Amino acid sequence: MKSGLEKILRAGKKIVLAGAATLALAAAGCNVQKSYSLEAQYWNLGDAYAYQHTTHPDDFFLSGSPGTTRVKNVFMFGMGAEFSGELSHTEPYARISVLAAFGRDEHKNDNDPRPIGSHSAVYSQAFPVAPQISAGARIYPLKDKFYIAPELSATLISMESGWNRFDEDEHANRASKVFVNGGIKLGYKKKSLKWEIGFLKGVGNDSFCIPFIFEKEF
Repeated sequence: MKSGLEKILRAGKKIVLAGAATLALAAAGCNVQKSYSLEAQYWNLGDAYAYQHTTHPDDFFLSGSPGTTRVKNVFMFGMGAEFSGELSHTEPYARISVLAAFGRDEHKNDNDPRPIGSHSAVYSQAFPVAPQISAGARIYPLKDKFYIAPELSATLISMESGWNRFDEDEHANRASKVFVNGGIKLGYKKKSLKWEIGFLKGVGNDSFCIPFIFEKEF
């Protein structure tokens, strides 16, 4: 029997191919609908970004480790541009989004005995810009305004880590990771407007994403 991951990857391949075909039709000047979207997404990254800090050079008198920061909860807001086609009661699509990411973990150094106010701290935070590419297919099972949409997305999320001393951040490290997520979205379409909410689970990672999308066709 095929594993769940293999099944997800096979389904994801079909979704990506559908999205690629949609983009190809758009490039060829065929009848493809263009849309723009406003997006809000909640992400739980699990332990994907656990950063082990070192002591700041100016705090050389502190022994031991300052600890680890983990940014698990990230909120994203942004806009996207989409190309979609129409095949019977199915609407394949591909979307490119640019999102602003917000999420931070900061705490007092584990090895700093000084009281609050004169202590050193370590932090990690989401880098502001997170580009995302999504592909999927909207399926209208009842030929109605409601639809379901299997979707696969790839999102580049970056984290900055460092020290916070005297209420000022000092950057020490930046790391980036591409998160591949797949799942189902539920949507409602009324004329040229669409509303969507979904749940996308990480493929090969511990993350999950809950996207909210408002879209307008042009």
